[in-house]
Amino acid sequence: MTISLFDLCFCFILDSARANPMQNLPSLLLVSQSPRRKQILESVGLLFQSKDPRDVTEKHPEHTEVDEITCWNATTKAGTLLNHVSDETILIGCDTLVVLKNEVLGKPKDKADALATLAKLSGQKHTVVSGLTLLSKKFGKVEVNAKTDVYFRTLSQKEMYEYAETKEPYDKAGSYAVQGMGTVFIERIDGSYTNVMGFPLETFLRELPGFTKIPLYQWFLA
Repeated sequence: MTISLFDLCFCFILDSARANPMQNLPSLLLVSQSPRRKQILESVGLLFQSKDPRDVTEKHPEHTEVDEITCWNATTKAGTLLNHVSDETILIGCDTLVVLKNEVLGKPKDKADALATLAKLSGQKHTVVSGLTLLSKKFGKVEVNAKTDVYFRTLSQKEMYEYAETKEPYDKAGSYAVQGMGTVFIERIDGSYTNVMGFPLETFLRELPGFTKIPLYQWFLA
């Protein structure tokens, strides 16, 4: 059997594509300072890079719906790098807030603030709201929200004081970490666990194929 030069070239190209299925996929760039968001994306094996956003002032929802504020913050973070990446690069921005009876609970300023927040959450249901943005010069923009209801059991003063002695509450909205010691405070979660951590992975994976018109499985072939 005679093999033509065309057949050899075609086989080489096909083998190269199989060896590197990611070569034609857009780059993913997580625009975030959060190590937790990076860990969540790493946990499913996606290839991506991460970079801190440039200077950005986040809004606080005094007279605006929390859904809108989280999306605005997520888009603003991602947008700080839009002019510094290629046309196909997909920028991923995310912003998360904890809401208890229409009150937004941010990161605690000090130990007293952390204790006050934990006391408010004790025995109550609160909602974790994230805004997720995918932004690209080529593909455009999509903004979505994810919401998770979290139910705390009633906490003792001793538990709250001991928790406030650790480093864990002080860089977390709501003054607790679901993926750390703070998990012992939780009775039940309705919705996405990763959203409570700060990045709604399920929402991201649902949105990515529609945004790029690339089937989800192709992002996992590497």
